[in-house]
Amino acid sequence: MIKKLTEANGVQVELLLNHKPIENLFIRGCLDAYRYQDSDQLGWGDFDQDGKLRAVLWRAHTRFIPFSVGAYDAKGFAEIINAEQNRTMLFGLESVVAPIAPYLKRLTNRFDHLYFARCTRLADLTTSNKTDQINKLAPSEVERLAGLLDQIPEFQGSSARIDAKRSDLERGLSRCYCINQNNQMVATASTALENDHSAMISAVGTHPNFTGQGLATICLAQLMRDVLSEGKSLYLFYDNPIAGKLYDKLGYQHVGRWLMYQ
Repeated sequence: MIKKLTEANGVQVELLLNHKPIENLFIRGCLDAYRYQDSDQLGWGDFDQDGKLRAVLWRAHTRFIPFSVGAYDAKGFAEIINAEQNRTMLFGLESVVAPIAPYLKRLTNRFDHLYFARCTRLADLTTSNKTDQINKLAPSEVERLAGLLDQIPEFQGSSARIDAKRSDLERGLSRCYCINQNNQMVATASTALENDHSAMISAVGTHPNFTGQGLATICLAQLMRDVLSEGKSLYLFYDNPIAGKLYDKLGYQHVGRWLMYQ
């Protein structure tokens, strides 16, 4: 039986996620940041006949991520995803996501393999003389970030979540570092789902006219340095082998292979 999760299910959810705590950092981040009360952050649980939780499906805005350690009602989870009217992404551990795919409607015939990596210590790096150019973005400046991201092909359209980004910055659930040149934002790196234990790296990019200078790497390294100094771990998803080599150099370790459907 599938039903929405509430605070009353917290212990069961925690026990289930503890089977793979590192792989579940994304869901844990959502729970720590929003708990069960945010309309854009919802969870469903699949319970067996004895009331034991055997799988969860978490929705963060229009992104769905499932987790289970065994068989579960994949068709039931697919029906929840199919009911979403907006463009939707389903991603998670390949072994967990794959059973849902045959029941999905409105597929774009596109699926990608993602890699999940975690970092607990920044690798030794040569200090750049450009670190003094790094600025921490204030919530009131978030429109400038949207303007930059709309210039970067892989992030185009992300400005639609500008109000959510501003709210996350105000609540301490996110921080954003950027480099400006001639009053133009040209590179950036952000965290998301920040909590007392971890943070997800997101939106690392450079304006197309300023690539090849290592500017985004400078932002990312400083961001990592500051977050790790607070005793938090970092994690991220990537699908680009070139980016993977960079993350390896920065100290990220490969954790698992994920599958993403649009």
